[in-house]
Amino acid sequence: MTTFVYNGVRIIADWERSKQKYEIIQRILDNEITSQLVEAATEGVTMMKTLVSTHYPPASSPGMPPAQRTGKFLDSIDILNLEKYAVELGSQMDEPYAIHLETGTSKMLPRPWLMPTGLELGKLFPEFLFSYMKERLR
Repeated sequence: MTTFVYNGVRIIADWERSKQKYEIIQRILDNEITSQLVEAATEGVTMMKTLVSTHYPPASSPGMPPAQRTGKFLDSIDILNLEKYAVELGSQMDEPYAIHLETGTSKMLPRPWLMPTGLELGKLFPEFLFSYMKERLR
């Protein structure tokens, strides 16, 4: 233990115990943030699938999300990777089909489905986390 004086008040600090408590709190926060990332990512997958669930015909217009023809693209949308403080959403298709829809090609204008979801999730995630933490800290 360490003793020191601050503004005339004698303080005794058990640094090792404080460090252990801090590490426990850090693990809890990491788990909570990961939990909220998964919840937000699941919402993001739902949003993406909603964007691309309009059935063909008619074909989608440039600037609008792609219309669903076979359902293969729709089924490929999922959480691709989850790491500490990061989540990756997108299509599991091997071919560049999904990115061509998003960004367009020399013969086709973009049919964005990923960026609109990312922008919306960027706004929503802080709200997910704040409301969850507020509830947990009551």
